[in-house]
Amino acid sequence: MESDIKKICFRVTLIATIMTNILCTDVIQELSVPLELSVTWDVESTVVGYASFEVIGVVGCAKICFQKPECQSFTHFKSTLKCEIFDHSLQSNNLSTLKMSIYSEKINWNQDLFSGCSELNCSLGSSCFIKQGTPTCIPTECGPTPLVANSQMTVHGTRVGTLVQYTCNPETVLEGRPERRCLTIGKWQPDLFKCHLQCPPAPLVPDAALDDPLRIVGIYTNYTCVNNTRLFGTPHLYCQDNQTWTPVEFECIRQCPPAPDVNDATTNTSDRIINTTLGYQCHPLADAYGTPFIVCQEDLSWSPVVFNCSRQCPIAEEVTHARKLTHVRQVFTTLEYECINDTLLDGNPTRNCPTTQQWEPIQFTCIEQCPVLDIPHAINDTSNRVLTSAVNYHCEDGYLHNGTTQITCQNDRTWTSINFECIEVCPTEAPPVQYAQTDQILRFVGTVATYTCDPDTIIHGDNYVTCIHSSNSTVAWSTVPFWCEKVCSDSPPVVMDATLTTFNRSKGAVAEYTCHNETVLIDGPATIPCLQSQQWGAQIFDCRRRCPIPLVYPNSIVIHDCYIALYCYRLSNTSGISKQYRHS
Repeated sequence: MESDIKKICFRVTLIATIMTNILCTDVIQELSVPLELSVTWDVESTVVGYASFEVIGVVGCAKICFQKPECQSFTHFKSTLKCEIFDHSLQSNNLSTLKMSIYSEKINWNQDLFSGCSELNCSLGSSCFIKQGTPTCIPTECGPTPLVANSQMTVHGTRVGTLVQYTCNPETVLEGRPERRCLTIGKWQPDLFKCHLQCPPAPLVPDAALDDPLRIVGIYTNYTCVNNTRLFGTPHLYCQDNQTWTPVEFECIRQCPPAPDVNDATTNTSDRIINTTLGYQCHPLADAYGTPFIVCQEDLSWSPVVFNCSRQCPIAEEVTHARKLTHVRQVFTTLEYECINDTLLDGNPTRNCPTTQQWEPIQFTCIEQCPVLDIPHAINDTSNRVLTSAVNYHCEDGYLHNGTTQITCQNDRTWTSINFECIEVCPTEAPPVQYAQTDQILRFVGTVATYTCDPDTIIHGDNYVTCIHSSNSTVAWSTVPFWCEKVCSDSPPVVMDATLTTFNRSKGAVAEYTCHNETVLIDGPATIPCLQSQQWGAQIFDCRRRCPIPLVYPNSIVIHDCYIALYCYRLSNTSGISKQYRHS
Protein backbone atom coordinates (compact mmCIF):
# COMPACT_ATOMS: atom_id res chain seq x y z
CA MET A 1 0.00 0.00 0.00
CA GLU A 2 2.82 2.32 0.91
CA SER A 3 4.48 1.57 -2.42
CA ASP A 4 1.32 2.51 -4.32
CA ILE A 5 1.09 5.77 -2.38
CA LYS A 6 4.72 6.58 -3.33
CA LYS A 7 3.99 5.95 -6.99
CA ILE A 8 0.95 8.24 -6.85
CA CYS A 9 2.95 10.94 -5.12
CA PHE A 10 5.71 10.59 -7.73
CA ARG A 11 3.29 10.98 -10.56
CA VAL A 12 1.61 14.03 -8.98
CA THR A 13 4.97 15.64 -8.31
CA LEU A 14 6.13 14.83 -11.89
CA ILE A 15 2.98 16.32 -13.40
CA ALA A 16 3.35 19.43 -11.30
CA THR A 17 6.95 19.80 -12.41
CA ILE A 18 6.05 19.35 -16.07
CA MET A 19 3.33 21.98 -15.82
CA THR A 20 5.79 24.47 -14.41
CA ASN A 21 8.25 23.77 -17.21
CA ILE A 22 7.12 25.44 -20.45
CA LEU A 23 9.23 23.33 -22.75
CA CYS A 24 8.13 19.99 -21.32
CA THR A 25 4.88 20.11 -23.29
CA ASP A 26 6.84 19.85 -26.58
CA VAL A 27 8.60 16.77 -25.34
CA ILE A 28 5.44 14.98 -24.16
CA GLN A 29 3.66 15.54 -27.46
CA GLU A 30 5.72 12.90 -29.32
CA LEU A 31 7.50 10.50 -27.02
CA SER A 32 7.89 7.84 -29.69
CA VAL A 33 10.13 10.02 -32.00
CA PRO A 34 13.87 10.22 -31.20
CA LEU A 35 14.90 13.72 -30.08
CA GLU A 36 17.74 15.44 -31.97
CA LEU A 37 19.84 16.70 -29.05
CA SER A 38 23.19 18.44 -28.79
CA VAL A 39 25.40 16.31 -26.56
CA THR A 40 28.49 17.51 -24.68
CA TRP A 41 30.81 14.97 -23.06
CA ASP A 42 32.24 16.22 -19.80
CA VAL A 43 34.95 13.68 -19.09
CA GLU A 44 37.06 15.95 -16.87
CA SER A 45 34.24 17.44 -14.73
CA THR A 46 33.76 16.48 -11.04
CA VAL A 47 30.00 16.64 -11.58
CA VAL A 48 28.53 13.18 -11.22
CA GLY A 49 26.77 13.15 -14.65
CA TYR A 50 28.71 11.29 -17.32
CA ALA A 51 26.71 12.90 -20.14
CA SER A 52 24.65 16.07 -20.46
CA PHE A 53 21.99 17.30 -22.86
CA GLU A 54 20.94 20.92 -23.42
CA VAL A 55 17.43 22.45 -23.72
CA ILE A 56 15.25 19.50 -22.80
CA GLY A 57 12.33 18.91 -20.43
CA VAL A 58 12.28 16.52 -17.49
CA VAL A 59 10.30 13.85 -19.39
CA GLY A 60 12.71 14.04 -22.27
CA CYS A 61 15.58 13.66 -19.79
CA ALA A 62 13.91 10.58 -18.34
CA LYS A 63 13.35 9.17 -21.82
CA ILE A 64 17.06 9.52 -22.66
CA CYS A 65 17.95 7.67 -19.48
CA PHE A 66 15.58 4.83 -20.35
CA GLN A 67 17.00 4.68 -23.92
CA LYS A 68 20.52 4.12 -22.59
CA PRO A 69 20.97 0.85 -20.71
CA GLU A 70 23.98 2.17 -18.75
CA CYS A 71 21.94 5.08 -17.29
CA GLN A 72 20.83 4.53 -13.64
CA SER A 73 19.69 8.05 -12.62
CA PHE A 74 19.40 11.65 -13.90
CA THR A 75 19.14 15.25 -12.76
CA HIS A 76 17.14 17.92 -14.62
CA PHE A 77 17.88 21.65 -14.04
CA LYS A 78 14.69 23.65 -14.57
CA SER A 79 16.37 27.02 -14.92
CA THR A 80 18.71 25.95 -17.70
CA LEU A 81 16.72 22.99 -19.07
CA LYS A 82 19.85 20.89 -18.81
CA CYS A 83 19.76 17.12 -18.35
CA GLU A 84 22.57 15.11 -16.75
CA ILE A 85 22.45 11.29 -16.71
CA PHE A 86 24.44 9.00 -14.42
CA ASP A 87 25.54 5.39 -14.56
CA HIS A 88 24.87 4.93 -10.77
CA SER A 89 22.48 6.10 -8.00
CA LEU A 90 23.26 9.32 -6.12
CA GLN A 91 20.77 9.14 -3.22
CA SER A 92 17.98 6.96 -1.88
CA ASN A 93 15.01 9.29 -2.15
CA ASN A 94 12.84 8.80 -5.19
CA LEU A 95 12.52 12.39 -6.44
CA SER A 96 14.27 15.36 -4.91
CA THR A 97 14.09 19.02 -5.79
CA LEU A 98 17.34 20.77 -4.97
CA LYS A 99 18.14 24.31 -6.16
CA MET A 100 15.56 24.28 -8.95
CA SER A 101 16.58 20.78 -10.09
CA ILE A 102 14.92 17.39 -10.16
CA TYR A 103 16.76 14.15 -9.42
CA SER A 104 15.28 10.72 -10.11
CA GLU A 105 16.41 7.14 -10.26
CA LYS A 106 15.53 4.99 -13.23
CA ILE A 107 13.92 2.24 -11.15
CA ASN A 108 11.27 4.63 -9.78
CA TRP A 109 9.81 5.59 -13.21
CA ASN A 110 6.78 3.90 -14.72
CA GLN A 111 8.19 1.74 -17.50
CA ASP A 112 4.92 1.88 -19.44
CA LEU A 113 5.53 5.58 -19.96
CA PHE A 114 8.18 4.75 -22.61
CA SER A 115 6.27 2.16 -24.67
CA GLY A 116 8.44 -0.84 -23.96
CA CYS A 117 11.95 0.69 -24.27
CA SER A 118 12.62 -0.28 -20.68
CA GLU A 119 12.21 -3.90 -21.60
CA LEU A 120 14.67 -3.65 -24.54
CA ASN A 121 18.26 -4.14 -23.45
CA CYS A 122 20.26 -2.05 -26.02
CA SER A 123 23.99 -2.50 -26.22
CA LEU A 124 26.50 0.12 -25.20
CA GLY A 125 26.56 2.98 -27.76
CA SER A 126 22.93 2.34 -28.85
CA SER A 127 19.65 3.95 -27.76
CA CYS A 128 16.04 2.74 -27.83
CA PHE A 129 13.72 4.47 -30.30
CA ILE A 130 10.14 3.71 -31.31
CA LYS A 131 10.03 3.00 -35.04
CA GLN A 132 6.60 2.30 -36.49
CA GLY A 133 5.31 1.48 -32.99
CA THR A 134 8.14 -0.93 -32.19
CA PRO A 135 11.01 -0.20 -29.79
CA THR A 136 14.29 -0.47 -31.70
CA CYS A 137 17.94 -0.20 -30.67
CA ILE A 138 19.66 2.32 -33.00
CA PRO A 139 23.38 3.18 -32.81
CA THR A 140 23.94 6.71 -31.60
CA GLU A 141 27.62 6.62 -30.81
CA CYS A 142 30.83 5.07 -32.07
CA GLY A 143 33.55 3.78 -29.84
CA PRO A 144 36.53 5.82 -28.71
CA THR A 145 37.97 8.15 -31.31
CA PRO A 146 40.56 6.15 -33.33
CA LEU A 147 44.16 7.24 -33.28
CA VAL A 148 46.15 7.49 -36.51
CA ALA A 149 49.87 7.09 -36.38
CA ASN A 150 51.95 10.26 -36.68
CA SER A 151 48.94 12.59 -36.42
CA GLN A 152 46.93 14.72 -33.99
CA MET A 153 43.13 15.19 -33.79
CA THR A 154 41.85 18.73 -34.28
CA VAL A 155 38.09 17.92 -33.91
CA HIS A 156 36.74 15.43 -31.28
CA GLY A 157 33.46 13.57 -30.68
CA THR A 158 31.85 10.09 -30.81
CA ARG A 159 28.22 10.80 -31.80
CA VAL A 160 26.89 9.36 -35.07
CA GLY A 161 27.68 11.81 -37.87
CA THR A 162 30.63 13.39 -36.09
CA LEU A 163 33.54 14.19 -38.48
CA VAL A 164 36.89 13.93 -36.70
CA GLN A 165 39.76 15.83 -38.35
CA TYR A 166 43.50 15.20 -38.02
CA THR A 167 46.78 16.99 -38.64
CA CYS A 168 49.98 15.16 -39.60
CA ASN A 169 52.94 15.60 -37.28
CA PRO A 170 55.96 17.60 -38.47
CA GLU A 171 58.46 15.79 -40.70
CA THR A 172 55.70 13.54 -42.04
CA VAL A 173 53.91 13.63 -45.37
CA LEU A 174 50.13 13.34 -45.78
CA GLU A 175 48.58 10.77 -48.11
CA GLY A 176 44.77 11.03 -48.52
CA ARG A 177 42.11 13.10 -46.66
CA PRO A 178 42.89 13.65 -42.95
CA GLU A 179 39.44 12.86 -41.48
CA ARG A 180 37.17 10.01 -40.22
CA ARG A 181 33.40 10.04 -39.69
CA CYS A 182 31.21 8.17 -37.14
CA LEU A 183 28.86 6.18 -39.39
CA THR A 184 25.17 5.44 -38.72
CA ILE A 185 26.05 1.80 -38.04
CA GLY A 186 27.94 2.92 -34.91
CA LYS A 187 31.37 2.30 -36.38
CA TRP A 188 34.15 4.62 -37.49
CA GLN A 189 34.82 5.08 -41.18
CA PRO A 190 37.94 3.19 -42.32
CA ASP A 191 41.20 5.08 -42.59
CA LEU A 192 41.20 7.51 -45.55
CA PHE A 193 44.71 8.79 -44.99
CA LYS A 194 48.16 8.12 -43.64
CA CYS A 195 50.89 10.33 -42.20
CA HIS A 196 54.08 8.82 -43.53
CA LEU A 197 57.39 9.25 -41.85
CA GLN A 198 60.05 10.36 -44.31
CA CYS A 199 63.76 10.63 -44.68
CA PRO A 200 65.60 13.90 -45.26
CA PRO A 201 66.18 14.93 -48.90
CA ALA A 202 68.18 12.28 -50.77
CA PRO A 203 71.92 13.02 -50.99
CA LEU A 204 73.31 14.61 -54.14
CA VAL A 205 75.54 12.40 -56.29
CA PRO A 206 77.86 14.02 -58.88
CA ASP A 207 76.56 13.66 -62.45
CA ALA A 208 73.41 11.86 -61.24
CA ALA A 209 69.75 12.95 -61.26
CA LEU A 210 66.92 11.74 -59.01
CA ASP A 211 64.10 10.01 -60.87
CA ASP A 212 61.53 10.77 -58.10
CA PRO A 213 61.85 13.18 -55.13
CA LEU A 214 59.54 11.04 -52.91
CA ARG A 215 61.30 10.10 -49.63
CA ILE A 216 58.72 8.13 -47.58
CA VAL A 217 59.95 5.46 -45.14
CA GLY A 218 59.98 2.07 -46.83
CA ILE A 219 60.50 3.15 -50.45
CA TYR A 220 63.45 3.24 -52.82
CA THR A 221 64.59 6.35 -54.71
CA ASN A 222 66.42 5.83 -58.01
CA TYR A 223 69.16 7.83 -59.73
CA THR A 224 70.08 8.19 -63.42
CA CYS A 225 73.55 9.09 -64.64
CA VAL A 226 73.69 12.24 -66.80
CA ASN A 227 76.27 14.34 -68.66
CA ASN A 228 77.51 11.41 -70.74
CA THR A 229 78.64 9.51 -67.64
CA ARG A 230 78.62 5.78 -66.99
CA LEU A 231 77.00 4.02 -64.00
CA PHE A 232 79.02 1.84 -61.67
CA GLY A 233 77.10 0.25 -58.77
CA THR A 234 73.45 0.14 -57.69
CA PRO A 235 71.75 3.48 -58.46
CA HIS A 236 69.14 3.55 -55.67
CA LEU A 237 68.80 4.28 -51.93
CA TYR A 238 66.30 2.93 -49.36
CA CYS A 239 64.52 5.11 -46.77
CA GLN A 240 64.80 3.07 -43.55
CA ASP A 241 62.46 2.90 -40.56
CA ASN A 242 64.78 5.15 -38.58
CA GLN A 243 64.27 7.83 -41.26
CA THR A 244 67.77 7.55 -42.66
CA TRP A 245 68.94 6.55 -46.15
CA THR A 246 71.02 3.50 -46.88
CA PRO A 247 74.59 4.36 -47.98
CA VAL A 248 75.31 5.50 -51.57
CA GLU A 249 76.83 2.49 -53.33
CA PHE A 250 77.23 3.80 -56.88
CA GLU A 251 78.97 6.52 -58.88
CA CYS A 252 78.59 8.13 -62.31
CA ILE A 253 81.99 8.14 -63.98
CA ARG A 254 82.76 10.61 -66.76
CA GLN A 255 83.63 9.05 -70.12
CA CYS A 256 84.48 9.80 -73.73
CA PRO A 257 81.77 9.90 -76.42
CA PRO A 258 81.17 6.76 -78.52
CA ALA A 259 84.35 5.72 -80.33
CA PRO A 260 84.75 6.79 -83.98
CA ASP A 261 83.59 4.25 -86.56
CA VAL A 262 86.17 2.62 -88.81
CA ASN A 263 84.90 0.94 -91.98
CA ASP A 264 85.09 -2.85 -91.89
CA ALA A 265 86.23 -2.79 -88.25
CA THR A 266 84.75 -3.69 -84.86
CA THR A 267 85.85 -2.61 -81.35
CA ASN A 268 86.95 -4.92 -78.56
CA THR A 269 85.30 -3.07 -75.66
CA SER A 270 82.39 -0.77 -74.84
CA ASP A 271 84.26 0.99 -72.02
CA ARG A 272 84.77 4.72 -72.53
CA ILE A 273 86.11 5.96 -69.18
CA ILE A 274 89.30 8.00 -68.97
CA ASN A 275 92.50 6.07 -69.82
CA THR A 276 90.54 3.23 -71.46
CA THR A 277 92.34 1.80 -74.48
CA LEU A 278 89.98 0.73 -77.27
CA GLY A 279 91.14 -1.61 -79.99
CA TYR A 280 89.83 -2.14 -83.56
CA GLN A 281 89.66 -5.42 -85.44
CA CYS A 282 89.34 -5.59 -89.24
CA HIS A 283 86.84 -7.74 -91.13
CA PRO A 284 88.39 -11.07 -92.20
CA LEU A 285 88.35 -9.99 -95.86
CA ALA A 286 89.88 -6.59 -95.13
CA ASP A 287 93.48 -5.59 -94.54
CA ALA A 288 94.57 -3.45 -91.57
CA TYR A 289 96.64 -0.34 -92.07
CA GLY A 290 98.01 1.75 -89.17
CA THR A 291 97.72 1.47 -85.38
CA PRO A 292 94.45 -0.22 -84.30
CA PHE A 293 94.21 1.50 -80.88
CA ILE A 294 92.83 4.76 -79.48
CA VAL A 295 92.78 6.06 -75.86
CA CYS A 296 90.15 8.04 -73.91
CA GLN A 297 92.09 11.12 -72.78
CA GLU A 298 91.73 13.37 -69.73
CA ASP A 299 89.80 15.98 -71.72
CA LEU A 300 87.20 13.27 -72.55
CA SER A 301 88.24 13.04 -76.19
CA TRP A 302 89.70 10.06 -78.06
CA SER A 303 93.22 10.11 -79.39
CA PRO A 304 93.36 10.42 -83.21
CA VAL A 305 92.43 7.37 -85.32
CA VAL A 306 95.41 6.40 -87.52
CA PHE A 307 94.00 3.12 -88.69
CA ASN A 308 91.75 1.77 -91.43
CA CYS A 309 90.56 -1.54 -92.82
CA SER A 310 90.54 -1.80 -96.56
CA ARG A 311 88.36 -4.11 -98.66
CA GLN A 312 88.20 -2.88 -102.21
CA CYS A 313 87.04 -3.59 -105.73
CA PRO A 314 89.45 -3.83 -108.68
CA ILE A 315 90.32 -0.74 -110.70
CA ALA A 316 87.15 0.29 -112.54
CA GLU A 317 87.20 0.20 -116.36
CA GLU A 318 87.05 3.36 -118.44
CA VAL A 319 83.82 4.61 -120.07
CA THR A 320 83.87 6.22 -123.54
CA HIS A 321 83.66 10.00 -123.36
CA ALA A 322 83.65 9.89 -119.52
CA ARG A 323 86.16 10.42 -116.74
CA LYS A 324 86.24 9.44 -113.06
CA LEU A 325 85.58 12.14 -110.50
CA THR A 326 86.73 9.92 -107.58
CA HIS A 327 89.17 7.04 -107.39
CA VAL A 328 87.86 5.18 -104.34
CA ARG A 329 87.79 1.39 -104.38
CA GLN A 330 86.84 0.41 -100.84
CA VAL A 331 83.74 -1.64 -100.13
CA PHE A 332 80.63 0.50 -99.56
CA THR A 333 82.14 3.43 -101.45
CA THR A 334 80.72 4.98 -104.62
CA LEU A 335 82.67 5.79 -107.77
CA GLU A 336 81.42 8.84 -109.70
CA TYR A 337 81.84 9.71 -113.39
CA GLU A 338 81.18 12.76 -115.56
CA CYS A 339 80.77 13.06 -119.33
CA ILE A 340 83.44 14.95 -121.29
CA ASN A 341 84.04 16.10 -124.89
CA ASP A 342 80.72 17.92 -124.92
CA THR A 343 78.73 14.68 -124.70
CA LEU A 344 75.31 14.19 -123.17
CA LEU A 345 74.81 12.07 -120.00
CA ASP A 346 72.14 9.37 -120.22
CA GLY A 347 71.65 7.33 -117.00
CA ASN A 348 73.19 7.20 -113.50
CA PRO A 349 76.92 8.06 -113.55
CA THR A 350 77.77 6.19 -110.30
CA ARG A 351 78.92 2.69 -109.39
CA ASN A 352 78.96 1.08 -105.94
CA CYS A 353 81.55 -1.35 -104.57
CA PRO A 354 79.51 -3.97 -102.60
CA THR A 355 80.74 -6.62 -100.19
CA THR A 356 81.33 -8.93 -103.18
CA GLN A 357 84.22 -6.60 -104.04
CA GLN A 358 83.04 -6.38 -107.67
CA TRP A 359 81.81 -3.14 -109.17
CA GLU A 360 78.11 -2.80 -110.00
CA PRO A 361 77.39 -2.72 -113.79
CA ILE A 362 77.76 0.55 -115.72
CA GLN A 363 74.35 2.17 -115.95
CA PHE A 364 75.04 5.22 -118.12
CA THR A 365 76.40 6.35 -121.50
CA CYS A 366 77.81 9.62 -122.79
CA ILE A 367 76.07 10.41 -126.09
CA GLU A 368 77.87 12.35 -128.80
CA GLN A 369 76.23 15.58 -129.92
CA CYS A 370 76.87 18.61 -132.07
CA PRO A 371 78.36 21.74 -130.54
CA VAL A 372 76.25 24.59 -129.23
CA LEU A 373 75.56 27.17 -131.94
CA ASP A 374 75.52 30.88 -131.33
CA ILE A 375 73.31 32.45 -133.96
CA PRO A 376 72.82 36.14 -133.22
CA HIS A 377 69.36 36.92 -131.92
CA ALA A 378 68.16 33.33 -132.55
CA ILE A 379 66.69 30.97 -129.91
CA ASN A 380 66.81 27.17 -130.03
CA ASP A 381 63.40 25.58 -129.47
CA THR A 382 65.00 22.54 -127.78
CA SER A 383 68.27 21.68 -126.06
CA ASN A 384 68.58 18.42 -127.97
CA ARG A 385 71.87 18.28 -129.89
CA VAL A 386 72.40 14.54 -130.29
CA LEU A 387 73.32 13.07 -133.68
CA THR A 388 70.59 13.09 -136.40
CA SER A 389 68.32 15.37 -134.34
CA ALA A 390 66.67 18.34 -136.11
CA VAL A 391 66.54 21.66 -134.30
CA ASN A 392 64.26 24.60 -135.01
CA TYR A 393 65.06 28.20 -134.17
CA HIS A 394 62.99 31.32 -133.75
CA CYS A 395 64.14 34.91 -133.54
CA GLU A 396 64.09 37.09 -130.47
CA ASP A 397 61.43 39.75 -130.09
CA GLY A 398 62.18 42.62 -132.48
CA TYR A 399 63.82 40.33 -135.05
CA LEU A 400 62.55 38.33 -138.02
CA HIS A 401 64.26 35.52 -139.92
CA ASN A 402 64.79 35.62 -143.63
CA GLY A 403 65.37 31.95 -144.45
CA THR A 404 64.90 28.33 -143.30
CA THR A 405 65.20 28.08 -139.50
CA GLN A 406 65.72 24.30 -139.18
CA ILE A 407 69.15 22.65 -139.05
CA THR A 408 70.21 19.02 -138.42
CA CYS A 409 73.06 17.49 -136.35
CA GLN A 410 74.99 15.21 -138.71
CA ASN A 411 76.86 12.01 -137.84
CA ASP A 412 80.20 13.81 -138.04
CA ARG A 413 79.01 16.07 -135.16
CA THR A 414 78.57 19.07 -137.46
CA TRP A 415 75.41 21.00 -138.28
CA THR A 416 73.92 21.38 -141.71
CA SER A 417 74.31 24.83 -143.28
CA ILE A 418 72.66 27.73 -141.56
CA ASN A 419 70.45 29.40 -144.17
CA PHE A 420 68.85 32.15 -142.17
CA GLU A 421 69.62 35.14 -140.04
CA CYS A 422 67.63 37.18 -137.55
CA ILE A 423 67.37 40.76 -138.76
CA GLU A 424 66.19 43.60 -136.62
CA VAL A 425 62.79 44.90 -137.67
CA CYS A 426 60.46 47.72 -136.90
CA PRO A 427 57.90 46.70 -134.31
CA THR A 428 54.86 47.23 -136.58
CA GLU A 429 53.95 47.41 -140.25
CA ALA A 430 54.54 50.70 -142.12
CA PRO A 431 52.45 53.49 -140.55
CA PRO A 432 49.06 54.19 -142.18
CA VAL A 433 48.60 57.41 -144.23
CA GLN A 434 45.18 58.84 -145.00
CA TYR A 435 44.10 58.34 -148.63
CA ALA A 436 47.29 56.33 -149.32
CA GLN A 437 48.18 52.62 -149.66
CA THR A 438 51.43 50.59 -149.52
CA ASP A 439 52.08 46.96 -150.37
CA GLN A 440 55.28 46.79 -148.30
CA ILE A 441 55.17 43.80 -145.82
CA LEU A 442 58.84 43.61 -144.80
CA ARG A 443 59.98 45.40 -141.67
CA PHE A 444 63.77 44.92 -141.71
CA VAL A 445 66.00 47.86 -140.84
CA GLY A 446 66.67 49.81 -144.08
CA THR A 447 63.42 48.68 -145.70
CA VAL A 448 61.70 51.51 -147.68
CA ALA A 449 57.90 51.45 -147.77
CA THR A 450 56.50 53.35 -150.81
CA TYR A 451 52.94 54.69 -150.78
CA THR A 452 50.43 55.35 -153.60
CA CYS A 453 47.69 57.93 -153.13
CA ASP A 454 44.11 56.87 -153.76
CA PRO A 455 42.34 57.95 -157.00
CA ASP A 456 41.05 61.54 -157.04
CA THR A 457 43.87 62.55 -154.69
CA ILE A 458 47.19 64.22 -155.22
CA ILE A 459 50.39 63.70 -153.20
CA HIS A 460 52.26 66.36 -151.33
CA GLY A 461 55.89 65.47 -150.40
CA ASP A 462 57.98 62.26 -150.73
CA ASN A 463 55.71 59.22 -150.73
CA TYR A 464 57.82 56.80 -148.65
CA VAL A 465 59.08 55.98 -145.10
CA THR A 466 62.16 53.99 -143.98
CA CYS A 467 62.72 51.47 -141.09
CA ILE A 468 65.66 53.06 -139.21
CA HIS A 469 67.50 53.14 -135.86
CA SER A 470 66.17 56.13 -133.96
CA SER A 471 68.19 58.45 -131.74
CA ASN A 472 67.39 56.40 -128.59
CA SER A 473 68.79 53.17 -130.20
CA THR A 474 65.34 51.76 -130.90
CA VAL A 475 64.07 50.67 -134.27
CA ALA A 476 61.15 52.58 -135.74
CA TRP A 477 59.74 53.94 -138.96
CA SER A 478 60.86 57.40 -140.07
CA THR A 479 58.38 60.26 -139.86
CA VAL A 480 55.77 60.29 -142.65
CA PRO A 481 56.92 63.15 -144.94
CA PHE A 482 53.85 63.43 -147.20
CA TRP A 483 50.12 63.53 -147.38
CA CYS A 484 47.43 62.76 -149.96
CA GLU A 485 44.82 65.41 -150.74
CA LYS A 486 41.39 64.79 -152.12
CA VAL A 487 40.83 66.79 -155.39
CA CYS A 488 38.25 67.25 -158.10
CA SER A 489 37.96 64.05 -160.00
CA ASP A 490 38.26 65.26 -163.67
CA SER A 491 39.99 68.00 -165.64
CA PRO A 492 38.23 71.37 -165.71
CA PRO A 493 35.34 71.62 -168.23
CA VAL A 494 35.92 72.97 -171.81
CA VAL A 495 34.62 76.50 -172.38
CA MET A 496 33.67 77.54 -175.94
CA ASP A 497 35.88 80.20 -177.45
CA ALA A 498 38.20 79.99 -174.39
CA THR A 499 41.52 78.35 -173.63
CA LEU A 500 42.36 76.73 -170.20
CA THR A 501 45.50 78.59 -169.17
CA THR A 502 46.12 77.15 -165.64
CA PHE A 503 44.29 75.00 -163.12
CA ASN A 504 44.68 73.27 -159.72
CA ARG A 505 42.47 70.29 -158.78
CA SER A 506 42.68 70.98 -155.08
CA LYS A 507 39.46 71.72 -153.32
CA GLY A 508 38.94 75.48 -153.24
CA ALA A 509 41.34 76.14 -156.17
CA VAL A 510 40.13 77.58 -159.55
CA ALA A 511 40.75 76.79 -163.20
CA GLU A 512 41.63 79.94 -165.16
CA TYR A 513 40.59 80.56 -168.79
CA THR A 514 41.50 83.08 -171.56
CA CYS A 515 38.94 84.05 -174.21
CA HIS A 516 39.99 83.64 -177.82
CA ASN A 517 40.71 86.62 -180.09
CA GLU A 518 37.68 88.26 -181.62
CA THR A 519 35.73 87.25 -178.45
CA VAL A 520 34.69 89.25 -175.52
CA LEU A 521 34.55 88.01 -171.86
CA ILE A 522 31.04 88.27 -170.57
CA ASP A 523 30.03 87.85 -166.85
CA GLY A 524 33.66 87.38 -165.80
CA PRO A 525 36.01 86.46 -164.22
CA ALA A 526 37.03 83.61 -166.53
CA THR A 527 37.41 80.94 -163.74
CA ILE A 528 35.67 77.79 -162.54
CA PRO A 529 36.24 76.66 -158.83
CA CYS A 530 36.91 73.08 -157.54
CA LEU A 531 34.20 72.59 -154.93
CA GLN A 532 34.47 70.72 -151.57
CA SER A 533 32.37 67.97 -153.11
CA GLN A 534 35.31 67.33 -155.48
CA GLN A 535 33.19 68.58 -158.40
CA TRP A 536 33.88 71.59 -160.68
CA GLY A 537 31.56 74.49 -160.15
CA ALA A 538 29.14 75.93 -162.74
CA GLN A 539 30.41 78.10 -165.65
CA ILE A 540 29.23 81.68 -165.05
CA PHE A 541 31.09 83.50 -167.82
CA ASP A 542 31.07 83.51 -171.67
CA CYS A 543 33.58 84.35 -174.38
CA ARG A 544 31.43 85.93 -177.11
CA ARG A 545 32.54 86.58 -180.65
CA ARG A 546 32.59 90.06 -182.10
CA CYS A 547 30.71 91.15 -185.31
CA PRO A 548 32.89 92.48 -188.18
CA ILE A 549 32.96 96.17 -188.78
CA PRO A 550 30.10 96.86 -191.19
CA LEU A 551 30.80 98.11 -194.76
CA VAL A 552 29.94 101.68 -195.37
CA TYR A 553 27.13 101.97 -197.66
CA PRO A 554 28.02 103.56 -200.94
CA ASN A 555 27.97 107.23 -200.94
CA SER A 556 27.64 107.30 -197.17
CA ILE A 557 29.88 109.11 -194.83
CA VAL A 558 30.70 108.10 -191.20
CA ILE A 559 31.16 111.21 -189.32
CA HIS A 560 33.82 111.14 -186.59
CA ASP A 561 32.42 111.11 -183.17
CA CYS A 562 29.08 110.08 -184.48
CA TYR A 563 27.35 106.85 -183.58
CA ILE A 564 26.05 104.45 -185.99
CA ALA A 565 23.76 101.63 -185.20
CA LEU A 566 25.26 98.29 -185.85
CA TYR A 567 23.74 94.90 -185.41
CA CYS A 568 25.92 91.96 -184.75
CA TYR A 569 24.54 88.56 -185.54
CA ARG A 570 25.84 85.41 -184.08
CA LEU A 571 25.52 82.38 -186.21
CA SER A 572 24.83 79.11 -184.53
CA ASN A 573 24.10 75.90 -186.29
CA THR A 574 21.66 73.78 -184.32
CA SER A 575 20.30 70.71 -185.97
CA GLY A 576 21.26 72.10 -189.36
CA ILE A 577 19.10 75.21 -188.93
CA SER A 578 20.74 78.58 -189.22
CA LYS A 579 19.69 81.09 -186.57
CA GLN A 580 20.61 84.69 -186.18
CA TYR A 581 20.98 86.49 -182.90
CA ARG A 582 20.77 90.18 -182.90
CA HIS A 583 22.88 92.20 -180.60
CA SER A 584 23.10 95.98 -180.32
